[in-house]
Amino acid sequence: MQVFDGQRHTVDALAREIETIYSLKLDTMLVGSLGRSAAYGFLTGNYLGSFEQGDPLRRPDGSARDIDVINFSPEIATTLSPYEIDTQSFASGIVTLERKGVDWVLRSAAKGYEVPLHPAVMEPVEAEIIDGVKIITVPPQTHFNLVGLRGMMRDKDLQNRTKIKHALDDYGGRLLPEELYKPFEDLRQIWTKDHVVRLREYYHALVPSSVRDCLRPLNRLAMKVLWPD
Repeated sequence: MQVFDGQRHTVDALAREIETIYSLKLDTMLVGSLGRSAAYGFLTGNYLGSFEQGDPLRRPDGSARDIDVINFSPEIATTLSPYEIDTQSFASGIVTLERKGVDWVLRSAAKGYEVPLHPAVMEPVEAEIIDGVKIITVPPQTHFNLVGLRGMMRDKDLQNRTKIKHALDDYGGRLLPEELYKPFEDLRQIWTKDHVVRLREYYHALVPSSVRDCLRPLNRLAMKVLWPD
């Protein structure tokens, strides 16, 4: 997480960095806040409506947004700037969305869980979330099911999930059958029952975010030890 710098963290810089990501690996999917904005915009016509305070570049705490991705090299991600790229949210021993040939699987090495996904669940969706910022992401329902997939729901996860749920409920168009998302719900239930997830919830509830940010490198190292890929 880095402090927002208005000189560096611009819309043009975001567009260039995303273009670079796709030039290196075309089948990369954007998720996280930027991806959800595409899902929310598809459902409501308002691409900025999913961002806190309507700001696509900066979080309410003053930090610059990062670019959350699926199916991209973590080594290459560290060489790109000015926005940080998170490749690990869905590429860890806890939960992984992995492409195998033309297919996608949902896997949790920690739980010995691996299930193939229906192709429609990971069907690429193109969107222009801000003028000049074009992304490729997953369908809106997939975004809904990605939130809290690791069993732990932070306040912002609950808010994001609720916002997308309301948009899905109000949407009058065609949506994917809910049964296609059973693998996501099954894995969520597995993690929800895990005592480690309960401890992580207490940690987020009791430890201030500023302290958690300082401890994040140690936390990631600990997760790799507990749940190796």
